[in-house]
Amino acid sequence: MEGRMTNDELVLTINILQKEIEVQKSRYQPHDTGHIRTAVGVMEDRVEELMKGIKSGEMISFPWADKVPEITGK
Repeated sequence: MEGRMTNDELVLTINILQKEIEVQKSRYQPHDTGHIRTAVGVMEDRVEELMKGIKSGEMISFPWADKVPEITGK
């Protein structure tokens, strides 16, 4: 059975990814940080994908979502 992320989970995931993008961008150097730039690009693409899911009103399906522990704000 595939799990689905709710809109609240999508928003939380987007926020976490955006914060991580900021952290990784702060680590950019003129040389030897291509792997960080690649990771940032992947995370930015993922944020865009999740934003489309929110805008379309669709809950995004992930085969692993039902195996992830519930995140509470407590």
